[in-house]
Amino acid sequence: MRFIYLVLALFMGTLMFACGSTDESSVAAVEAERGMNSAESESFLTTLETLDQAGEVKSEFGTEIVKIRLRVMNKSEDAQLLRFRTGKKADVFIYSGGDLIWSTQQLSSIQMIDEKTIEPKDQMEVVLDWDLLDLKNRLVSPGTYRVQTKLLAEENVPAPGDVIFDIKK
Repeated sequence: MRFIYLVLALFMGTLMFACGSTDESSVAAVEAERGMNSAESESFLTTLETLDQAGEVKSEFGTEIVKIRLRVMNKSEDAQLLRFRTGKKADVFIYSGGDLIWSTQQLSSIQMIDEKTIEPKDQMEVVLDWDLLDLKNRLVSPGTYRVQTKLLAEENVPAPGDVIFDIKK
């Protein structure tokens, strides 16, 4: 009888370990992709892209502005309401190596409650321009950069993985 309890305990421990944590605050590692990355849930498809001035997805840039687009598409058959506590819909973070070199967090924002209803199969997008200046207002060096975004909606919308791009001068 003890043997059965031991086997059952080992099985349950293995099952719990294999399934991982159910804690909502746990964060899984996200893979970075060149030029575009996405994530989806039952209701939403969220896409992060780096774009050139013509609006084309691109992962190599010269001295031109890098456009960063975050799109949220409603995949469901029902309208989805997103609520925001500020006029800003998303934060953008740009890293060189592991160092944060630019962010929208230092930009001012209007304090307001805003709502956006996304109809079925429709989408909302946020497009921000990065002028290749770092947090100290200096032009960045050529190299590989990583962009990360965070949608500032109160609702649970999947976060796309990071996007990698190069600056070549």
